[in-house]
Amino acid sequence: MTSIGVAALWGRGGATEFFPKIDLQHWAIAIASGLGVGLVMVAASRLAAANLQWAAQLAEEFRSLIGPLSGRQALAVAAASAVAEELLFRGILQPPLGLWLTAAIFGVLHIGPNIRFLPWTVMACGAGLAFGWLFHWTSSLAAPILAHATVNYLNLRYLTQTTDGDELCIDPVGDEHPVGQ
Repeated sequence: MTSIGVAALWGRGGATEFFPKIDLQHWAIAIASGLGVGLVMVAASRLAAANLQWAAQLAEEFRSLIGPLSGRQALAVAAASAVAEELLFRGILQPPLGLWLTAAIFGVLHIGPNIRFLPWTVMACGAGLAFGWLFHWTSSLAAPILAHATVNYLNLRYLTQTTDGDELCIDPVGDEHPVGQ
């Protein structure tokens, strides 16, 4: 997906179209808004998981699908998916299709393996709106990429913790256990 995004950007004027040469103040705004939106989204998902049965069940479903990841693995997955998806959805699709249609496509493509994941699809539509708004407001992909990576990384780390807060790891023979044991 990243290759498609890079190729499309190259054909549309290169990276400067989506990462324009902006001054330090604009970069600070993009970074602060991306981190801020990402952290608010993570806080909302944690509150939902703590207080709403469907959200807690969804977190458990994801936990069973994802399995253990190290911090580096979670960071690599979060960064790669954020860059690839934001290049495609905000960088390529949003300019011609608009915010709402792109957010709907983003949500629909985040469909889970069964009906229990439907709330995730709806939440992904909302995330698509937030990421699209960041792109529109900052005129740069930096803010939505940072927001998306923040959400993905912190949620992956949350989902790969044991119920007592220990990080899971896989040892060389494939056994899962809390780190340090």
